[in-house]
Amino acid sequence: ERCYVLVTGLLGPDLLRLGDNGGKHSARNVLVLAHQALVLFEQLHSANLLHRDIKPENLVLGCEGAADALKLHMIDFGTSESLVDRHGARRTEKQNAEGSVPYMAVSVHEKEPLGKRDDVESLIWTLLRLCLGKLPWEHGKVAPAGMALAEASIGGSLAEVAPAGTALADEWWRGGRSWPQGLSLI
Repeated sequence: ERCYVLVTGLLGPDLLRLGDNGGKHSARNVLVLAHQALVLFEQLHSANLLHRDIKPENLVLGCEGAADALKLHMIDFGTSESLVDRHGARRTEKQNAEGSVPYMAVSVHEKEPLGKRDDVESLIWTLLRLCLGKLPWEHGKVAPAGMALAEASIGGSLAEVAPAGTALADEWWRGGRSWPQGLSLI
């Protein structure tokens, strides 16, 4: 067995510390971060691994002044799991609900089999948190039991609140993989 150690002190701040006082970011920065996170997911998921604890605190930038200062990194793989068993077959057993409750995918709450979509849904909740400064169901409210609850919490459909982001996420999920040119983190 191999053991890899990453010293997080060599990385920059997490995404909550980068925003304003409430951890809120501009829509432009959230889109840039979304793109970088999806690229990281492609690499992770192509190795048949799931992170399973995507949240702002587990997404960090490089050290200030370093060449990768604006590059997004994932940390804390303590709950990550393989999508396949040791024989290479897709795992279909029910999963344990692990991760940070406010950011968990609905399928994780319902203990459905592992899927790449779980990480993507957690990323969506993370991005919503970065846009709004807090999740509508945080601070004593229940975590999302589905899209309807999330939409009711923000007083409209997610597509109405962030049509460009929803369209980009839909296109990315379907495999189009296109992204606006020239976006950069400010």
